[in-house]
Amino acid sequence: MQQASATYRASNTLHWLTRYSFLPLVAFTGIFGPLLVLMPGSTRDYWSWPIAPDLSAVWVGAGYTFGAVAISTMLLRGRWTEAIVPILGTWPFSIVMLLATILHNDRFFTDTANYYIWLAIYLYLPFALPVMFVLNRSADPGANPSDRVLPTRVRLLLTTVGVMTGAYGLLLVCGLSAVVDTWPWPLTPLMAKVVGGWLLFIATGAMLTAVEARYAAYRYYFPVSAFWFALLLVASIANSDDLDSGASGPLFLAAVMAAAVGSLGIFLLLERGSRRAISAEEHSTPIAP
Repeated sequence: MQQASATYRASNTLHWLTRYSFLPLVAFTGIFGPLLVLMPGSTRDYWSWPIAPDLSAVWVGAGYTFGAVAISTMLLRGRWTEAIVPILGTWPFSIVMLLATILHNDRFFTDTANYYIWLAIYLYLPFALPVMFVLNRSADPGANPSDRVLPTRVRLLLTTVGVMTGAYGLLLVCGLSAVVDTWPWPLTPLMAKVVGGWLLFIATGAMLTAVEARYAAYRYYFPVSAFWFALLLVASIANSDDLDSGASGPLFLAAVMAAAVGSLGIFLLLERGSRRAISAEEHSTPIAP
């Protein structure tokens, strides 16, 4: 028994519950994410509730498109180390989505299949994700001296951004009017919670760097995040008529651009450092006679 447990721990493989729970979400996010980005004005025809203005649909669609790529990456890699951030980041997001559904159920098309798919997903995830975390922990190989870690400055930067983003997201979820009014386009009470939930997802992933320093936990998600924010930037510019005419619109676009450039920049910086470290190790390894 102990040997089997040690073998599973060393394998660093995802528990089957995680694989089969996330696999259907690839189809859900892969279909509806692009639809929301490309057809934001037609949510009455295919989504669980009517979304307006178009930029709100674009926000959700870009997030789910990211989700499709990130989940596919996680499942294809099949390693617990690379699933820690998606699972923990999705948990507060899923709780907020369930809360939003319960509090604003009158906004949903409750007589459609799409509504029941949405409801099933967000009834399941808030309770299943902690179980997945516990089940997978035994597969974690733990910190190893050979593991590459995020630089302290990067961790400090991401943690700071995470705390600020998370605080703003929580205030949106709470529906504080003074905060909701600062968003660059009008938000309904339901959309304020949805947007706040996505901000909490981003914040959780960023703040995890304070306790999880292994680069392997983030490596494949930095470029995917860059794609997410680049897609959101392009789609937001395409629907810029919905942006507020004041300073919040340009500030939003600047923040999204900074997130895209920053995610890609951190990835390239760390990959360059990894290659240098590998090269140094190879040159320092003595040649056997």
